[in-house]
Amino acid sequence: MVVSRRDVSTGLLVLLFGLMFVIGGLSVWFVEDRFERAALVLVSSFAAVAAILGVGVALTAYRRGEPWAWWAMWSVPAFFVFHAALLRTWVPDGPLAVVAVVALLLHLPRRRGATP
Repeated sequence: MVVSRRDVSTGLLVLLFGLMFVIGGLSVWFVEDRFERAALVLVSSFAAVAAILGVGVALTAYRRGEPWAWWAMWSVPAFFVFHAALLRTWVPDGPLAVVAVVALLLHLPRRRGATP
């Protein structure tokens, strides 16, 4: 069985969105935090929505090589870089940003007029 770069790229992005869901959506409920309950609900619900949308785009338009989806997926490494810089959480955000960039470079969008 041959695994394409597209499949690896899509799989890495789906994995990253899954981690975002677990870390941002679920973990906030199991650690002591200084934020109020309303803030935790906001953080976890946003993480869940972002993960669901991200997986949906990754498995459809991104996988087909649509340029808008590839550009939109650059928000993932950007999120991790900004998160690391603002909160000084280089681990795990730094490695997650690198994985996201590698995933995006593995599956460049198709050119106009090219067949998938």
